Amino acid sequence: MKWRKPLAALLSACLLLSCTSCSFVENYFGVTQEEKQLQQQEESRASALSSALEPGNIKKLGETITYNHLDAWPDEGPTYSKLEITVTGAQLFDSFADSGIPADETYPGFLNEMLDTDEYTIPETPFVLVDVTIKKVESNSKQDGPYSNGILCTIFGLYNRQQLEWCKENDQQPMSQDPYYFSGHGEGFSDDQGYEFFWLDVGEEQNYQFGFFLKDPTEPLGRESFAETYVYSADGGLLMGIIDNHPLYYVDLGIGN
Repeated sequence: MKWRKPLAALLSACLLLSCTSCSFVENYFGVTQEEKQLQQQEESRASALSSALEPGNIKKLGETITYNHLDAWPDEGPTYSKLEITVTGAQLFDSFADSGIPADETYPGFLNEMLDTDEYTIPETPFVLVDVTIKKVESNSKQDGPYSNGILCTIFGLYNRQQLEWCKENDQQPMSQDPYYFSGHGEGFSDDQGYEFFWLDVGEEQNYQFGFFLKDPTEPLGRESFAETYVYSADGGLLMGIIDNHPLYYVDLGIGN
């Protein structure tokens, strides 16, 4: 599912450039609006990385976080939803089977059913299950329906403190483990939902579960030099990140400290 993040970022960048290209004449002798926004994004990423482990930037279980989610970018401008997100609990299982969740409810199980195959398997690794309450407080979207105000479950990712410390020391961006289980997942490709999308009406609140495998990223990728930027162990303490190209917030899950 990680390809969706760079794809979404590329799409957002293309939309940004198409909306602002007419301003380059006004900025001919200075920094263009596109360059200014890209610079601000890089500064924001750098700030998020350098301050990630400061005590005030790591939230506790039960603490509500306000998050402005980009819903869509129509011709008239971007639309946002204000969400209140509360991580209420987390569990670490020795294996996915110990969680009691049916295998066909996972992302690999979903792919097997949709594509009529048994190619996609569940990793034989520890499994982390996180309970999250999400409420949509308000939205300026004038539309409803697929992709107008849908939210991706991949706004959440799993990290740990040792990983973030290494990334900070080595000036590297941390890579998250994406959810491979989402209790609010869609039912199929044909309904424009897929596995990762979910919808909330303004004022609606739902309890969801997100599941992560602590799998070793070097096995399928063979990228030993990038291993430290991923989390595949509970050592050091697990954190759940709320992501918008880079982590905006971290929540201490109370596991592995």
